[in-house]
Amino acid sequence: MEKVIEISDFIDLCFTAICEEEINRSTKREIKKFLQWFTVTGFYAQVFVYIKGSFNKADNEQLQQWLASRIANKENRKSYASLIVELRENPAFYSNLTYLNLFGKLASQMRKEWKTVAGEEAIARNHIPEAIALEAIGFVERTVVELYTGDLREAHILAMEVARKKFKLPPVRIIDESLIYQDYPTLKLSKKDVNNIIELIEGGFSVKEIAEAYEVTESTVRYHLQRRSQKIGEYNPLDKAS
Repeated sequence: MEKVIEISDFIDLCFTAICEEEINRSTKREIKKFLQWFTVTGFYAQVFVYIKGSFNKADNEQLQQWLASRIANKENRKSYASLIVELRENPAFYSNLTYLNLFGKLASQMRKEWKTVAGEEAIARNHIPEAIALEAIGFVERTVVELYTGDLREAHILAMEVARKKFKLPPVRIIDESLIYQDYPTLKLSKKDVNNIIELIEGGFSVKEIAEAYEVTESTVRYHLQRRSQKIGEYNPLDKAS
């Protein structure tokens, strides 16, 4: 005869099991994974109920896809993050570059949009679900690692083009990269350094060569050149940068 137990009793049993010395580590890990999944799913189910008033099968499928994409992308980000660090580039810069090209907004803006419960009509109409967006971001990061042959920016551009088609993302009409530089807080070069860099750019040196010479990232060089162009009007040193 089968015995039915309350879910609370089952959870207590799981906690008891992972504390038992007789149970091997592999089994304990699987129990912990179940508890993590159960806790996270239950938490977000409650959020759905609070926001929508219900939690149905479609909501559960969307939630499971979202959880799966986060787990998969977390594992794949390690190699991508390692590449960024090895190249001495700024992860936040390329994260914003990816978000801007795929969704037309910075990462912080997208996260804010995802948290919006009842936003503007335009947001509701053009909203990209977080699960799909995270999967697209993860795809770009994995693809960049595969495509990189010396030009990190080029690898991102190619990866983002493929991602837009693969995930059928709506076209981004205006990609304003100045938003990235405005959101970029790192200041590592003095005014004198920036003046010298402008002279080097005009002399034909590339951003990559200058970044290596000053031991900073290419993003940092571009950031300072962008700031300088905003101050001096129409002239933009980046127009001469390769």
